[in-house]
Amino acid sequence: MLNNNLEINGLISNFDEDVKRIPEQEFINSLNLNKKSPYYKKRLEIIKSFNNDEVRRDHYEELGMTFYKISARMDINKYKNKHKKEDIIEDILALPIKPSSIWIDGNELTLEFRPKEYFHFKSYIDYLKLVLSFIDFIEEYKEFKLYYDGDFDDDPELISKESMILSDVKFSKDIFDTNRIDIYDEDKVLMIELNN
Repeated sequence: MLNNNLEINGLISNFDEDVKRIPEQEFINSLNLNKKSPYYKKRLEIIKSFNNDEVRRDHYEELGMTFYKISARMDINKYKNKHKKEDIIEDILALPIKPSSIWIDGNELTLEFRPKEYFHFKSYIDYLKLVLSFIDFIEEYKEFKLYYDGDFDDDPELISKESMILSDVKFSKDIFDTNRIDIYDEDKVLMIELNN
């Protein structure tokens, strides 16, 4: 149905053409999204941003570049009556996949997840699937009241053309967990080493 072939010259172009031939609603239906999910509208928004070509192509098309990170934000004031940053960070450390960095800006925390090793997407759909599986993660840990940061505008990371090429990528512990979390809080920088 969809052509996900990686071309020899390092550019992935066939998928874009194939997906444009599929009516948007048919494409959305093929993903079997749960309409009862509180994140359904966010998933639709993300799919439409990919479908409308609003996602930077150099995040997936060029073999020397890939996405930099995937992020979520949370409002400290909306979290479990715990308003102390230290308590919230302690809870974040209990997540099965730890963020690479936590940025604290007033009452907002941003969790940034970077892959252990940068990799190339085999196709456009693989980038979309990763983002949708990250939304699954956010939904699973809804007590944190995280919301997807939608950071498609970040500059892609320059990586080796010999890096792994992954298909059907999921947001997983194998790819995204870390042994070290950098915490940026106003003018303080902390670093936590973890024993995984």
